[in-house]
Amino acid sequence: MYGLEGADPALFERQMFADGLFGAPARWIAAHRTAPTWLYRFSYVTAPLRDRGLGAQHGWEVPYVFDTLGAAPLNPTAQDQAEARLVNGCWADFAITGRPCASEPPPASRWPAYDRRTDTLLAFDDAGPVVKAHFRQAVFDLHQAVAARRLRLEAQGKAP
Repeated sequence: MYGLEGADPALFERQMFADGLFGAPARWIAAHRTAPTWLYRFSYVTAPLRDRGLGAQHGWEVPYVFDTLGAAPLNPTAQDQAEARLVNGCWADFAITGRPCASEPPPASRWPAYDRRTDTLLAFDDAGPVVKAHFRQAVFDLHQAVAARRLRLEAQGKAP
């Protein structure tokens, strides 16, 4: 299920933690909302940090959303600044029109509202934005099943 990520214990631990705490719960929430909901994964890393092998952390998208990347001491590249303008544009479009990335070029403008049948999100990563279907589906399904089982056991007073 974790493929190459499982070969490196530190990477496996980080990915398992992120999937269980952020990825699977975000997908579950999106699947249970009645209002249109857009699911995304932000894994873009500025070039200087990417070169050091660092990955995106929780909240990493905030300077991109507000296009304040230049205020951070990271020496952003032109690509980094373009990513910040794109993400900022997507969030601004959502605030103005109710649809994220509405005025952005494809593939960002093709970001569909979440539907559990297509299980689609927009991945903001180092290769640019990409619409992905069934992203980490087996892993997220496992995390959701474990969480559901745990909640049932707790409700029955049988949780360890």
